[in-house]
Amino acid sequence: MSDVERLIETLLSPSLERKNFGSMAEWFVNFNQQTRHFSQPIDRAILGGRLSLNVGFAFAAGYQSAIEALFKPEDTLLSSFCVTEEQGNHPRAIETRLFEDTGKLYLSGHKKFVSGANDSQRLYIACRDERKGDGADALGWPIIKMLAVDAKTQGLEIQAMPALGFVPEVSHGKVKLHNVQITEEQICSGDGYLNYVKAFRSFEDLHVLAAITAYRLAEAIEGKWPIVTLEAHISLILAIRTLSEMDLNKSTAHIGIAACRSQLNELITSTNSLFEKSNLVSYKNWCRDQVLLNIAKAAHQKRTRRAWDVFRDIDYNVIG
Repeated sequence: MSDVERLIETLLSPSLERKNFGSMAEWFVNFNQQTRHFSQPIDRAILGGRLSLNVGFAFAAGYQSAIEALFKPEDTLLSSFCVTEEQGNHPRAIETRLFEDTGKLYLSGHKKFVSGANDSQRLYIACRDERKGDGADALGWPIIKMLAVDAKTQGLEIQAMPALGFVPEVSHGKVKLHNVQITEEQICSGDGYLNYVKAFRSFEDLHVLAAITAYRLAEAIEGKWPIVTLEAHISLILAIRTLSEMDLNKSTAHIGIAACRSQLNELITSTNSLFEKSNLVSYKNWCRDQVLLNIAKAAHQKRTRRAWDVFRDIDYNVIG
């Protein structure tokens, strides 16, 4: 049996038990136990969404799987992606510094908003590389590096933030770094912005999209929605899974992600009445939490427009 056959068979199993958890840390232990027999992060994102009782933990399944897909760590730790600062997440907005002092490397700065920070074991932190100068290249652009840092490292402080008005299951925090000692091995190879900050946007889009679709499939199965709606969810999951095999930096992948997002939106609209009828409590939570899908809408649209610009000979209308 192929991996995809095994995945679909698992997703459709009525014996899958969906559970709730008191924290992301507790959820992560179960997530690993239930999904680790699938080797691909996209499959773990999908199964994690199918096992979720709420949008919050479905998002967490996609988010953690996206980090694994991008960084390919040798171990399995609950992780957070740390980029945004007071002025945003553009390279010029990143003021957290990696610098050398008396032969040792240190990291100092702060991150404004970090998903899962309160529970994280590892932080992937974007910073300005000032080891050889002021952290800028010959054209004046910041030299950005990405570092993998243990959350319990001395000098690293995580401050919990109040729960958001949606997906309350997902913790958020601020990260302060005061002369955190770093080793060369903790510095991820290559351009920190292009290889990680920019790339993560597509990885997160795809894996969260997969998990949310699978969460809706779970509601369809347990709510005994018509078979045609289950088939529509499975079709979309298979499309998303195929996208995961593409180079997510390419325009074709961005167009594919946009297409899958549009299909999910149409599927949501066409099945919301079934959801409301079959599970009113979860549906009300869905209505609260679905704002998550639109947080980066402007950025999604911008990437999609740029992707279509590659195919200038195609006449297309305004992209939604």
